[in-house]
Amino acid sequence: MNTNTALQNLGLSEKESIVYTALLGLGKTNVSQISKVTSLKRPTIYVLLEELRKKELVLKIPYAKKAIFIAKDPDFFFRESLQKVQEAYGTLAQLKATQRKDNKISTMYFEGDEGIKEALYYKYEDLKKTEIVGFFAKANALDTKFITMSQKWREKMNGKDIKVRGISPAHNSLDIFRETDNELGQVIKKVPFNQYSSDVSIDATDLFVRILLFDVKQAIIIENPAIIKTVKEIFEMSWNNLK
Repeated sequence: MNTNTALQNLGLSEKESIVYTALLGLGKTNVSQISKVTSLKRPTIYVLLEELRKKELVLKIPYAKKAIFIAKDPDFFFRESLQKVQEAYGTLAQLKATQRKDNKISTMYFEGDEGIKEALYYKYEDLKKTEIVGFFAKANALDTKFITMSQKWREKMNGKDIKVRGISPAHNSLDIFRETDNELGQVIKKVPFNQYSSDVSIDATDLFVRILLFDVKQAIIIENPAIIKTVKEIFEMSWNNLK
């Protein structure tokens, strides 16, 4: 990303960012010099400089013949932009509190290595001291990277005091995970492979249901209280019927 693009992302127009960048390089200067550097017409530059002054990014130093302009330090602009973002983010909880909560389904789709990782850690900070229950898949389709990712996820859940209770196939691809169940405070019941050999993991938290397909690197998050309740009830029925 170049500097002009970065400035535009923070709210400047394309031409404003060009003039501001030129001013940073020129130091104290006049409109004629800015026009030479930017190839913009003088009337246009006057308008742009006035907009930049309103945004407190440019200072005007009046002189008898020609006004001199100087750009303010970009640190100021970036700090102010960051502060605005932080203040806006502070209202997120209020906005979510006003959001209509009915039985509509909110669904998110994730794909690829980073998509799987994003789905695994979706809202995990909000799940502290809760429980995740689920039906977990065999791991023969997982490469070393995904096995490592899964192990780190389990460790992170343990670190946040998020309990995991699950049902999984009795398959040797999962032995590496079963070795650390007790250490991570996770309880897994194994089902004979000829009865349960799933390639799909489905788990339910207090906030969402997550479907993971590691072999094709896809994931789905479903936020809906009724679906969460149903998946949890199916899990508990299955759990109670297993030894």
